[in-house]
Formats: sequence, structure tokens, C-alpha cells
Amino acid sequence: MQNVKKLCMNAIKKLPDSCSLDDILETLWVQKKILIGQKQIKAGKGISHVEAKKRLARWLK
Repeated sequence: MQNVKKLCMNAIKKLPDSCSLDDILETLWVQKKILIGQKQIKAGKGISHVEAKKRLARWLK
């Protein structure tokens, strides 16, 4: 896995030149959440697709 700095720099480079500071912060926040999720999955803390669908169905009731 790339280091965090490289991941962030790559994400920022994909933004348009006209982006705002809020756009950059949001992009970095999303990257952080993705990294957290990846670590949780590696640690066996994820849920299956079937379970996710069940939970979503309950939330949408």
C-alpha cells in the first residue's frame, strides 16, 4: 500500500485547479475513511455483502 502522504497527494492532484479548501478537506476526509475501512476489513471486522443488504433494508423501512 502507498504511504498516506502519497495517497493524499494523488487525491488532491485529481481535483480541478478551481477547487476550494473545503473540496480538498472533503477529499482527504473521504480518503481517511477509506483507509480506516480497509484496515477494519484486514482485521476481520467487516460484514458480508448479504449482511450489508439486510441492514440497509432495515434502515430503509
